[in-house]
Amino acid sequence: MKIFLIDPSLRQHLYPFSVTKSYADFRIGLYTLAERYRLLIGKHVSIYSVMSSKEISVHLDESCLFINAQYVPDAHLVKEILQLKDQEGMMQEKGVEFIALRLSSKPFDDFTFPANSDVRKRITQQQLHVVNDPTDINRLNSFFLHQDMELVDTLEMSEEVKKNNFLYGSGKVIMDPSSVVSGAMINTEEGAIYIGKNCRVMEGACIKGPVAILDGSVVKMGAKIYGATTIGEKCIVGGEIKNTVFFDFSNKAHDGYIGDSVIGSWCNMGAGTSCSNLKNNIGEIYLWNPLLEQNIPAGKKCGVMMGDYTRTAIHTSLNTGTVTGICCNIMTGGFPPKYIADFTWNVSDGILYAEDKFLSDIQSWMELKNEKLTEKDKRLLLQYYHNRLNVNR
Repeated sequence: MKIFLIDPSLRQHLYPFSVTKSYADFRIGLYTLAERYRLLIGKHVSIYSVMSSKEISVHLDESCLFINAQYVPDAHLVKEILQLKDQEGMMQEKGVEFIALRLSSKPFDDFTFPANSDVRKRITQQQLHVVNDPTDINRLNSFFLHQDMELVDTLEMSEEVKKNNFLYGSGKVIMDPSSVVSGAMINTEEGAIYIGKNCRVMEGACIKGPVAILDGSVVKMGAKIYGATTIGEKCIVGGEIKNTVFFDFSNKAHDGYIGDSVIGSWCNMGAGTSCSNLKNNIGEIYLWNPLLEQNIPAGKKCGVMMGDYTRTAIHTSLNTGTVTGICCNIMTGGFPPKYIADFTWNVSDGILYAEDKFLSDIQSWMELKNEKLTEKDKRLLLQYYHNRLNVNR
């Protein structure tokens, strides 16, 4: 049986992250959604979305399982999904979209019930974890960090390493032996701490779980990291961070505060960059979604939702509930606006990032981490760039 993770039809709700990522590539807890499904199912899972260069065959020659990537799996959900029979789908009692479909005699269309009215419905009683908007990424992070610490098959921190650090609490510190942690203050009273392969946690860093620091990342001297935080692969972080998810390859290497936020891939924050995550009147925070042309309620606490490839100048102050598009260069006196459009070069006068310039700058940042912009990603960026130009004309 082939298994596919499919983006839901409403991927525009996850702006700015869905511009450059499929849902399956969103990281929550220790894993991306694709990694989580592969781990729980125990076999290969393919990703198909508008971000993929492949298309699903319209002729099914075997039983195929299509999973709506909007749902973050746990072991109970995966077990129930795998019990589906041919021409059967799982959905909530009052749902309008299937959570999963198993098909062998008709092509996949979408997850809505009218399009699949001949599919037998199985109603689930599971408590579901759904990614409906960007704030769900960090809202769900604590729950899945706690769960993921039980899934990790890695040695706990050795006794020798423990002697070189200050440890509080009875929770686990899971650390790959290739990493170096020395002179750090590590508190597991509220959750475990995971440190992946080839990481470096420098002297004076304070980490309070649940926290995940993934492969190849660096925590700078004197950093203060609170739960529930995930630092993606090959990131560099410093200053103060709380309840935030960093996707892979991003930097916040210096002082400044980032809280209740989601930071895309290949972002860089200049020294002193900080965000507000709470209004002075403790009021409701709203996030502007330009694709929907409406404000999305984000609760009482929300910092910044920063799209991929975006950078801030030194001492940038981001207001409560700021949304930046992809590939922005944020440099301005005072507070930048709460919404910064994709490919903005200069916030003050709205100058657009030139095509050759933004591609060159992305490649330069990637070279710092020994990576390279793929032709596929370049093609997707240029397609989106030209679409945005046509919309603005």
